[in-house]
Amino acid sequence: MKQSILTVLAKLDTYWTVIEAELSYVLADIDHVNAFQQRYGLYWEDCLTKLNKIKREKEALLRDIRLQMELFHLHVESGRVLVSKLETLQPLVQQQDGDTYAVVSKILAHAV
Repeated sequence: MKQSILTVLAKLDTYWTVIEAELSYVLADIDHVNAFQQRYGLYWEDCLTKLNKIKREKEALLRDIRLQMELFHLHVESGRVLVSKLETLQPLVQQQDGDTYAVVSKILAHAV
């Protein structure tokens, strides 16, 4: 199933928000477990290990999302520059009703 670029961006943004919130809870839990470990000893070591693993996983997901968002913005900007250049060289595209375009070409208009 193909998803539009806007759908993908919206989903990435939503996942970012959720994962970032989850990470804040994980970090708070790590602080609590560290306090418990200082108070009660190494009994909490397994819990701390699991929380640190979850932390690394969440941080990796956030890095992946950030990378994809940055790449998207980079490519969109490159596309805007190219469209601007093309419109300067030979204006071809006229917006009709928001999301559709008609191509105007002298060469194609007189083609047989």
